[in-house]
Amino acid sequence: RYLIFFVLITYGILLIGCQNPKYNNHTEVSAILGASEFLVGNNRVPFGLVKNNGETLTNPSMVELMLYKIEPNGNDIYKGKTEAIFTEITGSTPHKHEDGHIHLHTETKGIYIASTVYFDEVGIWEIRINTNQGKDNNSRLASMALNVIPKSKTIEINDLIPKSINTTSQDIENLSEITTHTPPIPEFYKITVAQALNEQKPIVVAFATPGFCNSQMCGPVTDVVAQTYTSFKDTVNFIHIEPWDLNIARNTGRLQPSDVSLEWNIPSEPWVFVVNSSGQVTKRFEGLFSKTELSNALEEVLSSK
Repeated sequence: RYLIFFVLITYGILLIGCQNPKYNNHTEVSAILGASEFLVGNNRVPFGLVKNNGETLTNPSMVELMLYKIEPNGNDIYKGKTEAIFTEITGSTPHKHEDGHIHLHTETKGIYIASTVYFDEVGIWEIRINTNQGKDNNSRLASMALNVIPKSKTIEINDLIPKSINTTSQDIENLSEITTHTPPIPEFYKITVAQALNEQKPIVVAFATPGFCNSQMCGPVTDVVAQTYTSFKDTVNFIHIEPWDLNIARNTGRLQPSDVSLEWNIPSEPWVFVVNSSGQVTKRFEGLFSKTELSNALEEVLSSK
């Protein structure tokens, strides 16, 4: 209904791709998209490549993407090409035992990231992934289909963010009441979005839930935000918001969007927004991203102040 639920393959990325013909030693490969929303214009396209035996492909380090617009009659129109780079992302996911004890599973997840993919019209597109490694140079590795829409369901680049009154540490007795991140970073829960806007500093707003994540990407995403925080804590406000109502999730097992998620109209999870000192979104990430990507986005915001 409200949130788009991700279907997981191995490292927890949404499968909307297609299986390939063959990859080198006759091993089939699936392309797995790591995001659900793509707009007319420039897009960041994260994806994974998985063999039919469940093994994640980490080589080649770079692949070529061929872009095709699929017409209503089934014809494909070539629109251009770009490249995607393989990136490792390290994070942790909490695992709860029957006795209630929780421990962390440290995981290194790998995705390919195409930082700039241009779609010039709405509709169904196909991305064909080629590699120049192996015995078949420039052979088709895999392909994936996606739907390009005209407008985002949530806050877009250059939009002003809502002056949200999210629950903070001042409102509760224990941080576990408002976060499933383990261990929590207290500074992520000190102020509301509205208060952060009043400080006129850049802001990172992360909607992610390591404890109830449908995509299993929220743990690594929250960890990447935490890793980035250590380098920018003096110049940027960081706010973590659980996209689900934790009281309802813990007491009934139902995943109901939190009030702030509804206010931002978050269509999936996780989402992370980079906001400048004027309250405008300058960068946003859906699904997995790297510390380098978030750091670069913050450096750009800080340099433009």
